[in-house]
Amino acid sequence: PADPQMRRLEGSFWCLALGNMAEGGGGNAPTPDVKAREGAADLIVCWDRPSLSRWRCLNLFLQMETRQHVFAQEVQVFKTDKVILWPRGRGHLQLSGQEMPMPPTKEEPVSISVLDGAATLVY
Repeated sequence: PADPQMRRLEGSFWCLALGNMAEGGGGNAPTPDVKAREGAADLIVCWDRPSLSRWRCLNLFLQMETRQHVFAQEVQVFKTDKVILWPRGRGHLQLSGQEMPMPPTKEEPVSISVLDGAATLVY
């Protein structure tokens, strides 16, 4: 990254979630440790590993109710105020409940900045 304060994450991800509020609806808390209006968000990364079966994915999803998914070996949590994504294929992007088009080429990044007091953002 050009900005020395940014960190590059490379690899195969099963799922990413970026949230600036803990609750995601339906009693789930995808980003349980983030504080509303703190000017930052939590980026949850679930790595695609050989041990990540469909059953394990379901188990991680269900753990969002008890906020235990963040302790799983496949999951990492990062505090951030900016995320730049370079999709490498098919993907799904949803921002605050709205479907967003993916970039037409793999060379176009998706840049997301978190502003102090901003609304919930989940990817």
